[in-house]
Amino acid sequence: MTYHIIDLESDSEDNTVIVRRPLGTALIIPPQQSDFAINGRRHWIICLFTSHGYGRNAASPEMILNATWSALLDMQIGLHQINQFAGPGQQIQGLHACRFNSGLFGVVWSRTRRLIDLLGIRMVVYTIGGTASRHRRLANGGVRSSRCRGQRTGRS
Repeated sequence: MTYHIIDLESDSEDNTVIVRRPLGTALIIPPQQSDFAINGRRHWIICLFTSHGYGRNAASPEMILNATWSALLDMQIGLHQINQFAGPGQQIQGLHACRFNSGLFGVVWSRTRRLIDLLGIRMVVYTIGGTASRHRRLANGGVRSSRCRGQRTGRS
């Protein structure tokens, strides 16, 4: 299956790109019963497909961001459907992520974060500083080092 994605920055009349699925989609993996039995927690895993390759083989930042937009929309639809039919206490409560796209894909984090903010997605985003500890970026620009803390992104 293929999708036509519009290159929003192109002035060309033929400004579409054809991509292979699952690019631009989200895979939502439910918690495994065995994990719940061991530690009593239910964690969902979400995979956003934003490039077929990485490093030198990664798509262009613009193509990755286009696929990210589509994947985030797909994720929102999937989360809404899951939460709509989930029983009491079974809804997905929060999202936690690394700075996806910014590592081996080489996309500047602020560009991905802008998409998250535009869609109104709230998530805790973890960064790793020069040491093994995680840092929380504060609204005033400061950084607080703490364990398992992250930057809350988005508005809703």
